[in-house]
Amino acid sequence: MFQDFSTPKLEPLITNSDTRSQRVDSAFDTQPWRGKPTNKAWLDWLDLLAMMITTLCFIASIIIVDSRYPFAANMGYAKQIIALGFLLGVMNQCLQRILPYLYLLVEARYGQSSLQNY
Repeated sequence: MFQDFSTPKLEPLITNSDTRSQRVDSAFDTQPWRGKPTNKAWLDWLDLLAMMITTLCFIASIIIVDSRYPFAANMGYAKQIIALGFLLGVMNQCLQRILPYLYLLVEARYGQSSLQNY
């Protein structure tokens, strides 16, 4: 009727005959809820995609505005403003994904960072 909620028996992780790697492996084997550590990729594919889309939008905005291209003259002022607004909106959404990570990298490399920022 009642479950036994007593504390589980804990085994010592460190013994004299164990090497460090054996201790770490046995610690993760006996405690499966912790998981195994893995390395996070330095750059995610979504970040690369967002950067490529931002670059393409920047190039398209230059083509839309620059008078050397005939496409810009054919669009007219009102359509140029609408197209630029759309491209800036897309660039904003992409950069909102990239910039927090970029600011963190710059601060970690060059700034006086504190632990609360990580």
